[in-house]
Amino acid sequence: MSSSRALLIDASPLLYASRIDRLDVLGSLLQGYECLTTQAVLEEVERNDKNGAVLQRVESASWLGRAQTGSLAFHGRFLEWSQRLSMTPDHNIGETTLCTYVDVHGGTVYMDDKPARKVAERRGLTVRGTAGLVADGCCEGTWTAKSASSFMDDLADVGSRFPFPRGWVRGVGSEAGTAACGFRSGQGVTPWTGTCPTGAAGDHSDFW
Repeated sequence: MSSSRALLIDASPLLYASRIDRLDVLGSLLQGYECLTTQAVLEEVERNDKNGAVLQRVESASWLGRAQTGSLAFHGRFLEWSQRLSMTPDHNIGETTLCTYVDVHGGTVYMDDKPARKVAERRGLTVRGTAGLVADGCCEGTWTAKSASSFMDDLADVGSRFPFPRGWVRGVGSEAGTAACGFRSGQGVTPWTGTCPTGAAGDHSDFW
């Protein structure tokens, strides 16, 4: 199925959200999207799952569908993306399937892998990261700044890497934490405007 609202999700957001038992929270954050992943991504989750509990939660998530990767168009582009992302038998397989799918069918790739993001963006794909999606949810009023900051801090505690300090989301405006948010820095709070808040975090646009 082709959809401009399709969001193709990489292993790390699923893996870390499941590790903190908040996969349902991630699903609520992404409710405006048609959320999909691929079998290759699920296999990567499995390789990083010590007891099988994480994979079971991911596979049971009702909001997460499976992208169909068997078309001739997909296989025709897969080789190109495998070369672009320097895919090997144990490296960037999931990212390659996500980028190939979006290249063929449209949509957005959701991944936090910095090198893969740069390649995808250079090739014209739309790419989002956890930080930007959380900030969007906060500014749209579906999350409070407090809950957003807690979620990101919990992800960092189990290994997700962000170039920001703990408690980096802050509410701004008359209804702080609901209709708008900002990001803590030594100079105060920089409002989120939909682009990387360079005043708060330096040039980390590839995390958004």
